[in-house]
Amino acid sequence: MVKPVNKTLQIAAMSGGVELGHVSGPIASFRSNGDPLRSLLVNIDPVQEGSGDPSPDNVRPISGWDGMTVYHSGADTSDPTTYPITWQSAGTVYGGTYDPLTGKLRVTHQQIIAGDYKWNKSGSVYYYHPYNLYTEVIPETPTGRKPIVCSHLGYNDSSAATPATIGYGGINNNGNLTILESTYLELDLSEVQIVYPLATPIEYTLTPQQISSLVGENNVWADTGDVDVTYVAVGGEGGKLALLLRKRKELLIALRKGLTPADAGLLSSTLSTPPSLGNVLSPGAFKPGLTPDIDKEEDDLW
Repeated sequence: MVKPVNKTLQIAAMSGGVELGHVSGPIASFRSNGDPLRSLLVNIDPVQEGSGDPSPDNVRPISGWDGMTVYHSGADTSDPTTYPITWQSAGTVYGGTYDPLTGKLRVTHQQIIAGDYKWNKSGSVYYYHPYNLYTEVIPETPTGRKPIVCSHLGYNDSSAATPATIGYGGINNNGNLTILESTYLELDLSEVQIVYPLATPIEYTLTPQQISSLVGENNVWADTGDVDVTYVAVGGEGGKLALLLRKRKELLIALRKGLTPADAGLLSSTLSTPPSLGNVLSPGAFKPGLTPDIDKEEDDLW
């Protein structure tokens, strides 16, 4: 498999004594230490057949997704673990995001068949106002028109003074889907698919999954669009020091509460080698020698 280049890569600030990394793109590549992923958001993009601008002479059918598959592998992307996910009651999704860790599905776009609705004529355009259409003006579009995806029509975001009468189709300032009369008369509306943005996204709660990172190199991707991942970072002195400091803090809190490390669940460690905790000191005591493995790693680091 050819691995696409990540769009962005950013190491975030410390969070709870742990250094977090963030990466997004068609495939998220990162190094971690086996901890559960902190966040994972997957885009759901509609699929349009063919190429070029859609038109009555270049029809490009649109398909959505009844579910997705998230893939997770080490360095060898041909050997991934797969996480198949179905939308259950949400049906076919034509645009949105899904968070497998929380099970939150957010549907941001709706698909309609133009022929299922009555279109009204106004001047040189035909228009229809569908349910829950996003109509707020976007600053980047001077006309206030929003992009649509259509099987038979292109989208033109011109800054001309009369936005409802330009381009093949779009959303005008009155919140209507619009089609030029000359184009409208050419079409069999029963075949015309239109995907438009929703003013209020529809949210569903599905069954969440825990996805842990692998020790070392990780690759995460999905079949529905780009992924966005936050993970526990390793591989540098900053990441190693963060883990050491977190373990020191956990031990100190446990001892101040009068707990032994065993009672506090600190006999397991996120470090490569579990600390030696045989010498349990009295409550409130804390000094070098309690965890010689951590002491040695700190000495080596400095």
